[in-house]
Amino acid sequence: MKASWGQHCDTLKKAAIVISPLKPTCEQLVKFDPGGNVYSDDASIETELKNILGLNRQHLVDERARLLDRIKDTIPKTAKNNPDSKPKKAELTTMLKEWQALKSGEFEPFCQVAIAYIHKKIARLP
Repeated sequence: MKASWGQHCDTLKKAAIVISPLKPTCEQLVKFDPGGNVYSDDASIETELKNILGLNRQHLVDERARLLDRIKDTIPKTAKNNPDSKPKKAELTTMLKEWQALKSGEFEPFCQVAIAYIHKKIARLP
């Protein structure tokens, strides 16, 4: 049985919006904080995310935060065989590709949260 998520995104919006997951720049415009909140540095998109799409409803924030915690727990495990116990770019890239891949024809729920976090980790590597 699927969880009831309430209305958000397409079922909530009543007007045309600027942000679209079909735009190539969408991933750069939408960000996630460590607590699971979604936000944008662009004021109009920020308004859409919160007020029109309802993407910071508590149950969605909680799901994103749980996923972030899971990813944060998984990353060190990928590095357990490394001499310095730190993840390597190749390991993170493999993890990233897994999150970017379709599974049974669909993306994992909240996959963009994981993808954004892994991208940040890769960018911080020397």
